Amino acid sequence: MVWEMKDKTFPPNPPTDTSKLFPAELKLSHIKTIVEFSQAGLSAAPDSMFMHYEGSLASTDSLREKLAVHAQSESLTLLNGSGKLPPASVSRFLSEDRGIAGVVLADHGDTYTNRYYNGLFDDASNLNGVSETNYTQSASTMQITKLATAAARTLYDLANPVSGAPVSSSISADPAFVHDLLNCLTLNFSCDQIRQVLSQPTVAIIKNTTGANPRYIGTNYAANQQVVTVLSAFLARSLGEGFAADKEDKCKNSTDSVRCVAWV
Repeated sequence: MVWEMKDKTFPPNPPTDTSKLFPAELKLSHIKTIVEFSQAGLSAAPDSMFMHYEGSLASTDSLREKLAVHAQSESLTLLNGSGKLPPASVSRFLSEDRGIAGVVLADHGDTYTNRYYNGLFDDASNLNGVSETNYTQSASTMQITKLATAAARTLYDLANPVSGAPVSSSISADPAFVHDLLNCLTLNFSCDQIRQVLSQPTVAIIKNTTGANPRYIGTNYAANQQVVTVLSAFLARSLGEGFAADKEDKCKNSTDSVRCVAWV
């Protein structure tokens, strides 16, 4: 992404017909703040997490302060990390522009142990207190819910800096939705929520997958990237604009090259 921004080709493949709508070119100079999420849900202290950052930048300090305040309102303490960034995408952006405010949120302050990190077996058995019966109230679920609420409120405040803007305190992550995502991604890939957002042939493929579900996410889509398929469908249902269609073949992409239509 950074390379494409420098090459002035992000988003890629603009239409040759300039009369069609297309997202505006995104440059590095357009990015002021990055909040990146690393590992969460495995800490022995679920009421605290860590903010990792580099350097002493006023905008980064302000970002950390806002995150900490909003997290505290959810009974989640955000502590400062070791003063170094863990392996994270934000490092690539900072290598080009040290003026970007960047923070990586994680459940560990320094070294950590998770031999299954982002692997095939990084599932419910590796999370704190997660089971099919107590999922909603598990330590992992509540930590992720609180963190999501704090991050959402912070980003809302940053996007609405003017005086008199609506307050962000009414924004809260839904623990039931977090529960659904964790349940589907770590316990039951053929859960009811997935059936609601994916076409029946896709559900059948996922349900019939033997062994652990692949967790690898690459730059190119592949049929066995179930995590990508499921999350894309969840996001489409949660953030997209719906319209009536009783059959999948009635869903066609708009000709303006801006909207992507998916059957969920």
